[in-house]
Amino acid sequence: MKNVEKTKENKQSAGFGRRVAAAALSCAMLFGLAGCGGDNAAAGQTGEGASPEATAAAVRVARVERQDLARTITLGGLLAPQDEVTILGGGSGSKILKINVAVGDKVRKGQSLMTQDMKDIQIQENNLLLSKSQLEDSYEKNKALYEVGAVAESQITSLENQLEQLDLQLETIELTKEKMAVTATIDGIVSALPVVEGQMAAASTVVASIVNIDQLLLDVSVGESYIMGIEKGDELEVFIPAYGEQPVAGRVKSVPPTINPQTRAYTVTIEIDNPEHNIKGGMYAEIKLTVEKKENTL
Repeated sequence: MKNVEKTKENKQSAGFGRRVAAAALSCAMLFGLAGCGGDNAAAGQTGEGASPEATAAAVRVARVERQDLARTITLGGLLAPQDEVTILGGGSGSKILKINVAVGDKVRKGQSLMTQDMKDIQIQENNLLLSKSQLEDSYEKNKALYEVGAVAESQITSLENQLEQLDLQLETIELTKEKMAVTATIDGIVSALPVVEGQMAAASTVVASIVNIDQLLLDVSVGESYIMGIEKGDELEVFIPAYGEQPVAGRVKSVPPTINPQTRAYTVTIEIDNPEHNIKGGMYAEIKLTVEKKENTL
């Protein structure tokens, strides 16, 4: 009986020892992991809980200096040619025989743009000239007869009136011929030719358009709060995205004395020199208008 009890005690002691050993091993593993984690945190921690020494390297210090500050607004619009004219046919239904220019051609004032059929008007002129010649001969003969009393004064007066009417008709034909001689009215570039050879052109028919882009104009709408800061002759930088990132020089050409009642703004016109014609009409352009400026400010 004593041997049996002793055997039970030995088994209980052995089980207790194994439990103690397992607990000790678990504690050792936990402390080892905690130690490794602690090292990693100390090496890489920069967020919450980081030491002042760990975060000091992320701080940048800059010297505060006084400088000029400005507030600007952007105003934009489309560039327009300096001059633009529309050329009319000038005839009374005459045919266009030949077009002498093409779109994009440079032309000088007075240069022929196209040739119209003047056959009918020339026939009229020839007939009038013939009638005038015959009437002048009759007038000279009757005047000689009048001086000797063979012809009444009323006959001479009638012939004089007829000659005046012929002269007026010839002047009208000459004006019509000048109008039918379609020429450029300004120096510039042909921007449109909405007709073709063989087409009939009346006096009201638009046959060509010419633009002068040696200078371009930009109209911007300026509110009444900012108009007092703009004067004629002021120089401005004009930005044209289609032309490039660098601005071009512009000048204030005109500042209206009254506000536009429809827009409740002032239409200020800015001119841009364009001698090489690199900038085209219709391009979008904008300016940056300084509306507030503070100097030597922290």
